[in-house]
Amino acid sequence: MAENLSIEVIIKALAQATSQSTSDLREAEQLLKLWETKRTFYLSLQTIFSNYEIQTNIRWMAVLYFKNGVDRYWRRSAPNAISEDEKAMLRIRLLSAINNPEPVNQIATQIAVLLSKIARVDFPRHWPELVPFLLEAVQCNHNLKRNRALLTLHHVIKAFASKCLFNDRVIFSQIANSIFSYLLQQWIENTDNYIKFASQQQNNEASVMLNSSLLILKVLRKLVLYGIDEHKPLSEFKDFMDALFHRVSILLNLRGKLGANHALSQPTEKLLILILKIFIGTQDQHPVLFSPYIASSLQMSITFILSQEYLDFLFERFIIQCLNLVKAVVFTCSRLSPKMKMNHDDEVKITKNYQEVVRGIINQENVSQICQTLISRFFILTQKDLFDWEHDPEDYDTETGGEEWKYSLRPCTESLFLVIFNEYEVSVKPAILQILSGVATFPEPDDLNGILTKDAIYNVTRLLSSQLYKDINFSEWFGNYLLKDIKNGHPNYKILRRRVASLIETWMSEYQHGMNLMRLPPSFRSTLYETILLLLDPSEDVVVRITASSAFRTIIDDFDFSVDQFLPYLEKYALHLFQLLRQLNSCDAKMRILSVISTMIDRVGSQITPFSSELMQYLPQLWQDSEEHNMLRCSILCTLTGLIQALKSSSVQLYPFLLPVIQFSTDIDKPPHIYLIDDGMELWKVTLCHAPTLTNDLLHLFQNLQQLLEKGFDIENLKRSLDVLKSYIILGGYDFMKVYSNWLADLFFRLIYSDDTIRPGGHAIDVLKVLELIFREFPSEGPQVFQNLLPRILEDSLHPQEYPPKMSIILALLGRLLLQNATAFFATIDMVATRNGQDNEDIMKILIQIWTEKIDVILKPEHRKLSALALTSVLPLKNRAVCNSFSLILNLCVDVLHEVCPDHSKGNLQDRLVLGEKEMFGPDAADNEEETRTRQLAMKDPVHNVPLNQFIKERLDTCHVAYGPTSFTELMDTVDIEVKQQLVKFFG
Repeated sequence: MAENLSIEVIIKALAQATSQSTSDLREAEQLLKLWETKRTFYLSLQTIFSNYEIQTNIRWMAVLYFKNGVDRYWRRSAPNAISEDEKAMLRIRLLSAINNPEPVNQIATQIAVLLSKIARVDFPRHWPELVPFLLEAVQCNHNLKRNRALLTLHHVIKAFASKCLFNDRVIFSQIANSIFSYLLQQWIENTDNYIKFASQQQNNEASVMLNSSLLILKVLRKLVLYGIDEHKPLSEFKDFMDALFHRVSILLNLRGKLGANHALSQPTEKLLILILKIFIGTQDQHPVLFSPYIASSLQMSITFILSQEYLDFLFERFIIQCLNLVKAVVFTCSRLSPKMKMNHDDEVKITKNYQEVVRGIINQENVSQICQTLISRFFILTQKDLFDWEHDPEDYDTETGGEEWKYSLRPCTESLFLVIFNEYEVSVKPAILQILSGVATFPEPDDLNGILTKDAIYNVTRLLSSQLYKDINFSEWFGNYLLKDIKNGHPNYKILRRRVASLIETWMSEYQHGMNLMRLPPSFRSTLYETILLLLDPSEDVVVRITASSAFRTIIDDFDFSVDQFLPYLEKYALHLFQLLRQLNSCDAKMRILSVISTMIDRVGSQITPFSSELMQYLPQLWQDSEEHNMLRCSILCTLTGLIQALKSSSVQLYPFLLPVIQFSTDIDKPPHIYLIDDGMELWKVTLCHAPTLTNDLLHLFQNLQQLLEKGFDIENLKRSLDVLKSYIILGGYDFMKVYSNWLADLFFRLIYSDDTIRPGGHAIDVLKVLELIFREFPSEGPQVFQNLLPRILEDSLHPQEYPPKMSIILALLGRLLLQNATAFFATIDMVATRNGQDNEDIMKILIQIWTEKIDVILKPEHRKLSALALTSVLPLKNRAVCNSFSLILNLCVDVLHEVCPDHSKGNLQDRLVLGEKEMFGPDAADNEEETRTRQLAMKDPVHNVPLNQFIKERLDTCHVAYGPTSFTELMDTVDIEVKQQLVKFFG
């Protein structure tokens, strides 16, 4: 059917793929998935989306499937790759289709993108005619055809620019040199015609010219940024830059005359933004080539920003780009990009030129004025800010970061302000300190302008916290000015109260990172606790409370935080934060407060218990309400994790809510698990750690872990799942293993010896660690249940080239088996010997030889001691392999004795790995139930209850009796005399 697939059948399937019916959609997707590797399928798709009589939504779907197919099957190396003859036909058809231009813009864009994807793979080797054809199409007089050709050229050049290999860069540079001059001429003509037509109000003609100008300039931008060789720049580069600078002010004036509501206004803004992005990009990618334009760019940007002449013509995105351009130039004048590859003399010359030009434009006389203008014009909250505050308070003070300064006005202004201050600190600081003296003024509550001005001053103080800490004693400043603004309860003063909270957060963060710590009195922290409480009061504005909560988190998330100092305030903080959490509706705001609550719980630990009832009552409702907000549910899981750690064994009271939450979050059959599983697994682990007993509900929850272990064969999933499994084994003990031991034996075999291993020993190491835990807890029953694994594990140990971390845990496991269940160990030796047709003593000899050679790959002291105990335990056996390795075993024992008895030279022969009452119940006693259980298990472990030196002495005494004096003396003569002397010292 596939070979003779008709276009009508494909059209029907594509129509179904656009259906609102789930069943129709699923059936169509299955069919199209089946056909996408069939011959001529993509020729049929091209026929469909090129037929303008077919419904637009079907053609749209056809072009999308074609585009996705190019991603998957166009490369020759791809599985089920499209045949070469079909690809050749498709390339011819796609170019021919440009002569019959696509009328629908959205489909035209998708066609241009898919064509660029093909070009990225096939040009120039298999498609040399592409670029010449597009250039020829660009020159035609048919407006739509010309537009589609330019659109395609734009996406093709964009695809070429993304290639990074040297040969690809050379080819792209050749393309740039061949087409740049023509495109520049076209851009100038189109732009000038647009300006002329727009001025004459010939809007249709102007629109055509403007669209062409935008597309051409996008192509030129890619050519300039990624197709220029710094050592051999384009000869037309200067003409290009001059043309851009010349037309910026003309276009800005034209945009002002058109008005914001004119149909051409928005595309004109795009053209202006694109020009400025070219300046910024060129300065970043080619700072040397841009150096002749430093003065022009700075003068232009500063004029636009500061001059009253252009005030009515400016729009926000244009201002942002101007500010970013100034920042880029000023920042680069002292920090040249590492991309500039040149000899030292040239670098010094360019650096000096940058610095001289910048300081000639922004000098000591005007830099203070520039900073003051930035503060007065851009730092002050606008009417839009105040409107957003009143109408969307919960998301007003959203935490931002990253590269927001590139796209938002205030962050952009603040970023430029910081760069200028750092470059001109000596000149600017006195003026800034003079401005900051304005905090001594307390505006009347009705003086909104005065309040907004003071808010801007406070913002400057926040920004310059790391630069002004030597000039401002924050604790005194806080008491003299900030506290007075906080205590003014007038509604207008909420602007200052919110800013003060932000100030506290920033300055405390600086102090925590080592900024002049001694100037912050310890008693000041109590003052801050009392102050933040005022700002968290339920009667306070929501924006102020949210900002204050962030400040509170910063204050307590500190190395010097004292629980005792905070305890008097804990109850009120818990009450205020829980109330705020209940009051908020915004998902992001709730996540923010939950983060603060989590930090508080983490810092105070079990002290939160008396005040946690309200939170425990609200979290189930919040979980229910957040059904469609998975990130909020992640925050709930994190908060629950902290709460369980604080409540410890009392957390059982939360099980009716807690266990269904864990079950839902870790169920891989439910789509939300993609977001929730990491935090859900952490919560599950913590719940088991603090569980006093294994309840039926906890045991029922294990079904989710079975699914994870069966399907989660990636390393991270497996690690988390095995970690939870360990907790189940330690908690459930015999009752748990009685139910699941056989399933675990089968699973472990598949995990360790499956071919699907991501890294050498990747699965095996983690699984073998769990197996070692099982053998430690069940020395008799464990080897019996997992007997299908033991021969393979033993065979692995006989390969000295085995991955060292894996060899380490294998030897530890065999040591555990030999020491605590020798019968099972020698039975395994016999099984391997029979399977391989070898003598069991030969296998034992090889194993001991490898064991003693590989002891250094065992890094854990406990496992090294375990090896020494295990090998020593077989010394009394009259076994040829043991007798031949007698000296090797004692050499190993002496090495381990030096580690476990480090103070033997001082007469202290105590084994440091042996645990006593002090370790079990002393000041470092366990702080959760699992740690207690683990220590109880350790007390039964020979590694922790048998002194190694005494054990070796007892085994040697047993050897003396077993072998007889003569034979024993002969065995001891094989041991190096220095080793024997050291043994005597360890025996005391």
